[in-house]
Amino acid sequence: MSNSRNHQAGGQRTRQRQPGLPVPVFALFLTLGLLLSACQRAPVTPEATPVPPTPTRRPRTPTPVLPLVSSPKDLEGYWHATQNLGFYFHFLPDGTYKGDFYIDEVDESPDISGEYWVEDSQLHMKITWASEDFGNGCVGILGIYQVQMQEDGNLNYMYVQDNCAGRRRGIVGLHEARP
Repeated sequence: MSNSRNHQAGGQRTRQRQPGLPVPVFALFLTLGLLLSACQRAPVTPEATPVPPTPTRRPRTPTPVLPLVSSPKDLEGYWHATQNLGFYFHFLPDGTYKGDFYIDEVDESPDISGEYWVEDSQLHMKITWASEDFGNGCVGILGIYQVQMQEDGNLNYMYVQDNCAGRRRGIVGLHEARP
């Protein structure tokens, strides 16, 4: 029996080719198609850019402006310079002052005495007398300070101008009121 697709030649059967692409070319296109589809990227979707949170601003608490000494009356009384040398001062209503390292000697045998006045919210001090132990290198030298009145009733002395290094070291800083 003979078939239109197969014929016998020498006892072998041969297969006829069908029209279309040869198998190796077809396999090549199939492989390329699979590779291309595997290499395709997923569609790019724009991602939302994260926005950092806006910090919540707290309203600033204004720093209280502490008043400056504006009158000699603000200084009257006994004061202890708690920083630096720990000197005691007694400011008198007549515009004079006395100073010593010991509170019990500040009135009877002070190391220094002088005059003071307040002008344009600045304290002006001048030593008029100093003991031998203290030294007289600052007698007659004017010192100028701003004195800030603290909420707790103490005073804070701030340097403005003074060529007397000893007084400057002894007076700058906090002064506590003494009874």
